Amino acid sequence: MHRIRTILKKFEQPSGLVINSHKSVVVFSKHVEERLCHELAGILDVSIVPKHEKYLGLPTVAGRSKKELFGVIKERIWHKLNNWSSRKLSQMGRVVLIKSVLQTIPTYVMSCFCLPDSILSEIESVMASFFWNYGEVAKVHWLSCPKLCKTCKEGVMGFQRLRDFKSALLAKQAWRALNPGGIFHSILKQKYFPQSSFVAAELEAAPSYTWNSMWSTQDLLAAGIRWKTGDETSFQMMGQHWLPRSPTFQPVQRPISFSPEAKVA
Repeated sequence: MHRIRTILKKFEQPSGLVINSHKSVVVFSKHVEERLCHELAGILDVSIVPKHEKYLGLPTVAGRSKKELFGVIKERIWHKLNNWSSRKLSQMGRVVLIKSVLQTIPTYVMSCFCLPDSILSEIESVMASFFWNYGEVAKVHWLSCPKLCKTCKEGVMGFQRLRDFKSALLAKQAWRALNPGGIFHSILKQKYFPQSSFVAAELEAAPSYTWNSMWSTQDLLAAGIRWKTGDETSFQMMGQHWLPRSPTFQPVQRPISFSPEAKVA
């Protein structure tokens, strides 16, 4: 702890940024003695809390009930709708609010965690009700939620399909884990796939919810990526997607049989 304190001081001196000890807290394992906890917290001059509830609006610990954990997103949407209920909005005005406000609320959370489909279905149902019930009297829902998400070119409203948007956001994070060169890739590679790549990583027992969410897009990412030849990067000839026009993007072994160790650069 003394070394951590020294590192923080060295950071403060050249940067001019001072860590606010009143807003900083520390969490200890239940196996650490209470006396030692207070001693270490005193060295850092921070308070002790049993657990971090949230960081940047996201939960730091994911329990068993994901629906209860992310129910706050639905509550935020309900809060917005209650504020708008007293206003006389046209149906197109509601379309603008759905696209510009309601659909953006779960975006940041979906880029980090794989939200349960049940929650996403409830959110889409709430948005659909707001879209159709634009008067004081409840109206008939002439189209289902999936049909409302079809594009404007198809003659529908073009709302986001939250399940697809969630997969796209998580796949974007997985793409960062796949490409070397950044600290994000380095940390994940050392912990989860030290001897392979992201697309070949296996899910370990009791993984973190963040890694599990990112790993869930492995097949989606692997189906869309292609190896680029001629950039001094070698990869195995067989079992990889690198041919531009083949239906499977992989070489056909017959009538010539290639060695499984053959590589392309």
